[in-house]
Amino acid sequence: MKTKQKPGRRQWLAVWAAVALLAALSIFLRAGAGDRKLYINEDATWHVLHTMDSYDGIPAAEHLCLPLVTENDDARGIVWGATVPDKDGLFYYTSFWPLGFLAPYLFANITGLPHLPGTLFAFNAVLYVAGAVLLALAMARLFRDRLNPALATFCAAGLYLFQPEILQSQGWVYWHHGLNQVLLLAQFYCFACFDKRVGKIGFFVLCLLTPLAEYTGFVANAGYCLALVCLGPPQFWGMRGTRKKASFAKSRLLPALGAGLLTVAAGAGTLWHYTRKLPFKQVWRAMFQSYEARGDAEQGPLLQLAVMYFRSFRWLWLILALLAVAVLVLPGARRALPGVFKACWKWLLLAVFPLLENLILRQHTMEYSYARMKGILPLAVLFLMLAACLWQAESFKRTGDKKPNWQRAVAGALAALTLLGGAAGLAQYLAVPNRYVEVIDYKDENAALAAQVLAAYPRDESFYGFNLPTRGYTNHLWAGGVMELCKAEDTLAEAQARGKAYAVQLAGEWATSNTYRFTGAVVYDAQSGAVLAEFFA
Repeated sequence: MKTKQKPGRRQWLAVWAAVALLAALSIFLRAGAGDRKLYINEDATWHVLHTMDSYDGIPAAEHLCLPLVTENDDARGIVWGATVPDKDGLFYYTSFWPLGFLAPYLFANITGLPHLPGTLFAFNAVLYVAGAVLLALAMARLFRDRLNPALATFCAAGLYLFQPEILQSQGWVYWHHGLNQVLLLAQFYCFACFDKRVGKIGFFVLCLLTPLAEYTGFVANAGYCLALVCLGPPQFWGMRGTRKKASFAKSRLLPALGAGLLTVAAGAGTLWHYTRKLPFKQVWRAMFQSYEARGDAEQGPLLQLAVMYFRSFRWLWLILALLAVAVLVLPGARRALPGVFKACWKWLLLAVFPLLENLILRQHTMEYSYARMKGILPLAVLFLMLAACLWQAESFKRTGDKKPNWQRAVAGALAALTLLGGAAGLAQYLAVPNRYVEVIDYKDENAALAAQVLAAYPRDESFYGFNLPTRGYTNHLWAGGVMELCKAEDTLAEAQARGKAYAVQLAGEWATSNTYRFTGAVVYDAQSGAVLAEFFA
């Protein structure tokens, strides 16, 4: 049974006002992180800040907006993690592509905000709200014939806003997956609007952009191509009657071919972009090695991967279980289930398809929780499928402006479940410590030590080395490139070779997410090797 209820302007206004209030509340409660908290995988944030600093330190005509990790001319030739150098001593990151670095860099330049974690939190807040809105719009469109669209909007947005995984991955930890999440949802929404010209154009534009943010885009595009060829365009999927069918080639093959060619263009264009600075073999080898490391199935068994997905969306799984029981118990809802499934199974399959990337790059999915955030889309579709079954559990007739009592009760129950699940998810995330955040006490000490050393021995006169691997946090804290895995004699030799007056040997202890606790620094005269000063945290 289909419903034709169209929410009034006041109902829409109330729903979007509630969504805006919930989003603002979530952002406000998470904004005051300070430096005494450490977020799991926080090094991703510092990595991006390091690249943003590098974009300012090296002319764009030289780095060509590739993922640069060489902050300035003094840092040329300093190795940084799994990177590839060019002939001028600039090092580039190849595991993830430029768009995920350029987007926050442009955001910082447009807003005038400094290159600090708070700026990436603000950028993530924009992505966070955009993701909730896009998911809500997509669900309202898909279920407009089987559920009150305003109710679908509220539930979808509410589910998105309070999942701990999304609070983490579009909060104080920024990495490409947060941007990719929004692009994936926008692509899904545009595909749902494929019968409209603007939807079709938006879909094809996103077929080009989404792979540029993160590798899930390639898998998602493959899913759309298969769906177009095997199932046809979505306007023929029975969500609102049937349309006049065009020829197989025109309605299926040509759109699938266009999406496929744009996907190939995204990959080939990025490789060409890299080869303007680096040899093709080096780039390809680095990317393949990254793929091998992140796709190590032995480090990510399927059962463990399933457990991690359960942990990422724990409260939503519980809500889905409750709804499934209700659908199976209520005869009317059970009778509605085949019709809802028939209308929606294609969308559910399409929403699940991008998750195949997590099976391919399984180790990466296990180690980095933000790789699992895209699971919200199929779970939201499943939630609203069950909600639609309950909504249609009893037939009804509208009388004037009165709403049917059954559907009023269902709407209240669904809204309550959404809010209760959201409150539980937010409470789980804000509890300190938890599986996403822990309390620390060394970031202020690190900043004080760095300020003291840098004031006495400026970067342009000194060469800095560190006894542990360096990542974004280290380079950002010490205002430039720091040579990793250096003993004092190595730092001294490099300072002499570069004609520096001082060699600064940093010492530290390993800490979570490569945000090391720095214990001190020893400063040497680069020419004589004599110790000039010692600093302690």
